Amino acid sequence: MSWKPACFDSAEQWDGWRLQARYVPPNARDGFCEDCTPTYKAKMVEERRCMHKGVKFVIRRVDGGLDISGERPRKRGGHGRQEAG
Repeated sequence: MSWKPACFDSAEQWDGWRLQARYVPPNARDGFCEDCTPTYKAKMVEERRCMHKGVKFVIRRVDGGLDISGERPRKRGGHGRQEAG
């Protein structure tokens, strides 16, 4: 079995997300956290299954509607991502 983030319930769920991400890729910095929601994040933090506790949610206007996406915090003064501990 391959690695999967703890916030996914099964390898099948993770594989399904990765398959869909081929068609609508998340941005490279935020990865799967981009598709998270505040409610799901809270549940995963409570269950100690959230790898990126610093994720913040941003609401944007997209094509006349609204979109919410999770963003991992950036390291100070640089690029890349910061792993939450």
